[in-house]
Amino acid sequence: MNKLIFFLLISCSSCCGGYWKNRMDVIIENNSIHNIACFFPTTHIYPVENYPCKIYPDTTITFSPHFVQSNIAPHTSGKYVFVCYDNIEYVYDHHNTDTLSLFIFDCNIIESVTWSRIIEDYDILARYDLSREDMNSFKKDKNGMPVIPYPPTPEMKGIHMYPPYKELKKNNE
Repeated sequence: MNKLIFFLLISCSSCCGGYWKNRMDVIIENNSIHNIACFFPTTHIYPVENYPCKIYPDTTITFSPHFVQSNIAPHTSGKYVFVCYDNIEYVYDHHNTDTLSLFIFDCNIIESVTWSRIIEDYDILARYDLSREDMNSFKKDKNGMPVIPYPPTPEMKGIHMYPPYKELKKNNE
């Protein structure tokens, strides 16, 4: 049994060598009063049964809550990790898309209602549909990673988002 476990560990480490080495982070800057969670739906390298993950232009919530990265406290920043990607261009290329959606949730909602209710009510704080140009327009942190603010800043009013910029700004300021 120990030999089997050792063999599996060696096998996994050899095929996943770049798993942590080739990762890129997107910084989510939370300037709101909410604890937030976020998720970029992408097709999975390792698909999970019963949790299909659809990408833009399908903006329905088809992913599982355990894929959502949280808890970014108010007035702090957190990292969203893209594992196995070393740059944002590769994320777009790998998924054969020109737009990635970023879903932003209120952590209190995630903790207080069922996931099916969140899906049914489309209970999100925001969804940014980010083109490559949008992603490249964000300021960069000291490591060159994009910093995406929530709520959106005036510089973001041209980015496709739900709810639209003015409504989102008014509700979450």
